[in-house]
Amino acid sequence: MEDRRMSGRVGGGTLLLLGLVLVLPGCQPSTASPRDSGAVLPTEASAAAAAADEEPLQVEYRLVSLSPTCVGNHRLRVDADGGVYHAVNQESCPDRATPWSAPYPTAPSRTLDAAQRSRLVRLVRGGFFDLQPSYANSLASGGFYEEIELSLGARRHRVQVRNTERPAAFDALRRALLDLAP
Repeated sequence: MEDRRMSGRVGGGTLLLLGLVLVLPGCQPSTASPRDSGAVLPTEASAAAAAADEEPLQVEYRLVSLSPTCVGNHRLRVDADGGVYHAVNQESCPDRATPWSAPYPTAPSRTLDAAQRSRLVRLVRGGFFDLQPSYANSLASGGFYEEIELSLGARRHRVQVRNTERPAAFDALRRALLDLAP
């Protein structure tokens, strides 16, 4: 019987073991932090996005009837602290010059969290500032108008849509705001 230890042949297991013995001593646990490598960590990316969203946002959506009554007019406001206020007229207004019979509540119905606020900011930045101040169907009488007035940091913009199709950027922001109503 042949003695394998002396034959000069090396088996696969021996080669693997020899490779590990030669390679592993050179492998040291890294003491470098991912920050040292210049990699952007998820928390850094989130912080950068949050910093971009730090501009104060205030926005108000209004739906106003053009008929003689103001019953059913409603408005929703998000203040700079993320407080959401919603009011719907349940009774007639004292005069036609005043479209509101229901004041805003004294306390918010809810407060936006960071994700909800960021979503609104993305929608505003996604084309709202590019909209014209007014979209109207001059042939229509009666009906209603919708209006969004907002400020984001130092930028301010108001858009009114009267008896016509809503522009996409207006409609996306409008839907997001109405989703916040109680």
